[in-house]
Amino acid sequence: MACGWSILLEKRSRRQEIAFFVVPRALATLLPRVYEKRYRIREQAVFATSVAIVMATVAERPQRVRGALGQVLGRVVST
Repeated sequence: MACGWSILLEKRSRRQEIAFFVVPRALATLLPRVYEKRYRIREQAVFATSVAIVMATVAERPQRVRGALGQVLGRVVST
């Protein structure tokens, strides 16, 4: 919880971007991450779909994916 307050040290524009990475990890400490076998396929499908959306966005409009993730993926897609 103390680490979560460090987000207030960042600029306002970066807080939302960082929150997308921090919130799932914070929730994982509170909620069990064990999925029943029947739900694993769904979880994997949702993950694959979200990765496909991000990769398609990087390929079509790289300026829409900001931050370090956007820079790294932009280099990966452009090579």
